[in-house]
Amino acid sequence: MQTKFVFNFRDESPDREQGKSKRCHSVQRFSQNFNIVWLDPNIKESDEASRNSLARFQTIADTTNIFNDPDQFIDYITRPRSEKLFLVVSDTFAQSIFPRIHKVVQVDSIYVFGNNQPSNASWNQEWTKVKGTATQFEALCNLLKLRTRQCENNFASTSVITSANVTNTSSDELDSSFMYSQILKEIILDVDYNSKAKQEFVKLCREKFCADKDELKVIDEFEKYYPYPPHSKELDRDPSPIWWYTRDCFLYVMLNKALRTLDIEKIIKMGFFIRDIHRQIEEIHLELQLREPLKVYRGQGMVADEFEKLKNNKGGLLSFNNFLSTSMDRDTAKSFAYLAQSDPSVTAILFQMSIDPSGIFAVLGKDISFYDEEEVLFSMHTVFRICEMKPIEDGIWEVELKLTLNDDEQLKILSNEIRKEIGVGTGWDRLGTLLVKMGELNKAEDIYKTLFSLAQDGDWQMLAHLNNQLGYIMKQKGDLSAAIAFYQKTLEIQQK
Repeated sequence: MQTKFVFNFRDESPDREQGKSKRCHSVQRFSQNFNIVWLDPNIKESDEASRNSLARFQTIADTTNIFNDPDQFIDYITRPRSEKLFLVVSDTFAQSIFPRIHKVVQVDSIYVFGNNQPSNASWNQEWTKVKGTATQFEALCNLLKLRTRQCENNFASTSVITSANVTNTSSDELDSSFMYSQILKEIILDVDYNSKAKQEFVKLCREKFCADKDELKVIDEFEKYYPYPPHSKELDRDPSPIWWYTRDCFLYVMLNKALRTLDIEKIIKMGFFIRDIHRQIEEIHLELQLREPLKVYRGQGMVADEFEKLKNNKGGLLSFNNFLSTSMDRDTAKSFAYLAQSDPSVTAILFQMSIDPSGIFAVLGKDISFYDEEEVLFSMHTVFRICEMKPIEDGIWEVELKLTLNDDEQLKILSNEIRKEIGVGTGWDRLGTLLVKMGELNKAEDIYKTLFSLAQDGDWQMLAHLNNQLGYIMKQKGDLSAAIAFYQKTLEIQQK
């Protein structure tokens, strides 16, 4: 048996390095983390109830921190950071501490928690970042879940490609998130998933949500019934991955956040789910047999640099790199744009999208999970042409987009350029190749380590290949002892 590298060695000239630097920045701009910071005089890390509460917060946000001293709390939240902060403040400290924390830029929202709130307290009239109060911990968690989901909507991963760059560019000048998104979609739809894929995903979910009994119940149902809805009639059961995706639970946020932040482990372990959703979108579209164009709408926020890029690139391409939920009802979409206005770090956008009926999308009715209005769902990496944009009422910008089709000539040129960048390879190797070429060695390492957990027992050729790739990555990172260990393991497997 012989295992070959799939990585192509690259020219490390200054121009190439500048391109790599641009790309690394492009990846990082979507890695917005959420941090719940809790101030309460009764919190003790050694206390079991406090530990359980913290564990529950960890199912909602990326990071959690607890303080019982107001000065330490303020010192922490006022440090420069790129995270969005969601503050939980005990009613004991609320009145005295609000003037000191309300104008901190990175603070998204504040919640007052406790049983001793004044009956006439109207915190949010004076302090607009106060989004809610709660006397019960479960109610507090629900408020935090709702707000973080609203924020996720504002951080949908998008990529803008100028019209000039589509036809005259080197791959170094392409938006890296656009490249990642396209390659991810092609890989996910191409990979053959075995029965172990679902098992590994369920295991990951149980570890993540071990302190959330409601989500654990959903995970149990997912393991038992997926791809079928759990309560459908036995004689009339159709598989519906979209039902699971639109269900009011962790799946929607977890999937789209993984795509937005390029969380390799989650993307690989959710690959079967992403593929199934995409295929059902295609199936629903074929069943509808629409003949007339339609308009759909989406309201969200957009951070300043992304909005400026959008404004300056009329005629260019805009890719939504996660799954894209839109509404046929303009007012419904506008309500989401209004929600975005509560975040001073974003511009409120109302997208108006013109859709050719031959494009791939799914119109979802009331039978799909919890939605009451007709939703139109697009797969990941759906690409639109940027048309017109103008400010409308209340500081909202309306942006007109037109869905591109598979025969769009500029999109074909761009796709071919991306495929040339990564050369040969199959499955997840293609993404590993791209990440190494872009200097994203840690993410490439994540790919191959995750693939170890999914490899079938006795697949010695695959195990040798994974060790070989990790050896190469460690060599590139300068960890020669680790590289040698992986190469030795490769040789041992080959000699069996």
